[in-house]
Amino acid sequence: LFQWSKPEEVVRKCSCGSRPINPCVVYEKHTQTLFLFFIYVNETRLWQIEHHENKARLCYITKKKKDKKWCKFIEVTDLRRAFKNWSTFAIGPGHGIQTKSGRMIVPAYAFTKDKEPTPHAFCFYSDDCGKTWECEEMLPETSMECEMTEIFNTNKKDR
Repeated sequence: LFQWSKPEEVVRKCSCGSRPINPCVVYEKHTQTLFLFFIYVNETRLWQIEHHENKARLCYITKKKKDKKWCKFIEVTDLRRAFKNWSTFAIGPGHGIQTKSGRMIVPAYAFTKDKEPTPHAFCFYSDDCGKTWECEEMLPETSMECEMTEIFNTNKKDR
């Protein structure tokens, strides 16, 4: 049984002008930790695409079930050198998932720095309860915002 708490501000616009956008949550069931991912950015997506200059910073905060406060935000933008080859990127929308195997997945997409920037979906993932994060390869097809799901085969013959 869940009981909702009152809404609270957990991340603010910083004095440098960067603002948090595109929230995406994922719950890690073993450690009972809620991860709230977001990007900090000080330019619009259109500006970044037109100037081929990625200003987005990937960050997250966590809160364990028993804790009253969120941790300070952690930046993980340097997960991948490819960030420098993107015009911009974003996470979400919506929520991430934790698969039956324990892998945590956060959906994302990025615009390449091609002459005509092209969006491609990909994801960030963790196989160690959120201690470290990796970046999956982009889908080769043009794609944008995405969601993830895990599908189980319930046909007993196929087991």
